[in-house]
Amino acid sequence: MNRSHILHSFVLRFLCIVCLALPLAAGTLCAQMSKLDSLQTLLKTAKDDTAKVRLMNELAFEQSGDPAQQRATAEAAYALALRLGDKSGTGEK
Repeated sequence: MNRSHILHSFVLRFLCIVCLALPLAAGTLCAQMSKLDSLQTLLKTAKDDTAKVRLMNELAFEQSGDPAQQRATAEAAYALALRLGDKSGTGEK
């Protein structure tokens, strides 16, 4: 085998791997966005109760790609938990 044949073989293998990996990565990203959208939709109609605190905490966890929004959501969940007297929602036992 000459050098150009080896290089050509390597490039073809690399392209095959990339072509297989991209749809998997895109699917994961879409699933995460779908979960964010679902949680945001649920929050729009949620009453101010402990279930809403849980939803807000779950949403904050899922917002890892946006630290500023993640912090704002977590702080809002904490404030609601304090107002409701929800110790578990504030992280206390």
